[in-house]
Amino acid sequence: MVGMDSVFDAAARDFTALAPLLWDRVGLAVVKASPPGSGEHVLDACCGIGSATLPIAELVGSAGRVDAVDLSGSLIRELRNRLAESRHTAQVVPHAADITTWKGGPYDQVFCILGLPFLPDPAAGANHLTNLLRPGGKLVIAHWLSSPDSLDLPAVGTILAGILRKLGGALPPPHEGRARFSDDLTRPETMHTRMGTLGLSAEVTTIELRVPLDAVVLRLLIEGSAFRSMLADLDAVSRERVHVLLAEQLSGEQLNASLVVGAGRRQ
Repeated sequence: MVGMDSVFDAAARDFTALAPLLWDRVGLAVVKASPPGSGEHVLDACCGIGSATLPIAELVGSAGRVDAVDLSGSLIRELRNRLAESRHTAQVVPHAADITTWKGGPYDQVFCILGLPFLPDPAAGANHLTNLLRPGGKLVIAHWLSSPDSLDLPAVGTILAGILRKLGGALPPPHEGRARFSDDLTRPETMHTRMGTLGLSAEVTTIELRVPLDAVVLRLLIEGSAFRSMLADLDAVSRERVHVLLAEQLSGEQLNASLVVGAGRRQ
């Protein structure tokens, strides 16, 4: 995850503030779509602040175990803070670690929600997660659903990039390999194909999720997500100008944060 750990470290406070509006809703929806059973051993890869970890822990119960792994130490600290206020402390073990070299398991179920495209080699990362499953175990991958006719996350990114160009900001070139992999996860048919290349017998579903946008939510969406990296080179005045211009364009709109969820069982 080249450089993204530092982005999410800096974003941790805003990421946590955004959670009830977006991340927690995403995590709960995906876990409901492919719920683990009582007593199971589960890995939450790229777990963030535990938006899926906590509902997973609820389902596996005191006889289960959840390894929650994220490269960002700040997000893991936020997860520990949330665990301190929950009743699931015993069965959840947070780890600030690189998921690409993680050696736990074997697991009954592995979740990776919105995390694969941030890995240096997403295809190799997906293969690694598959190898952490026990025979018959399940890999659950979730990503944003491509919705070109609505305001989805890529559309927000395009609008943000346009504002940055207007202000004279520099945009990093896309990583073509990661971009192609990420694009494959945004449509049910290509998600199914990707999971098939892992040797998994997969079912793919979609989940509809909408988020009303105002100036406050838009600020959190940018500062509390990977979008934050696009503002890294701006001074404070320019950064604030970006938020003002974005709110002028998008306040009152609804973000389409719908998901594609692939659940594949290892043979």
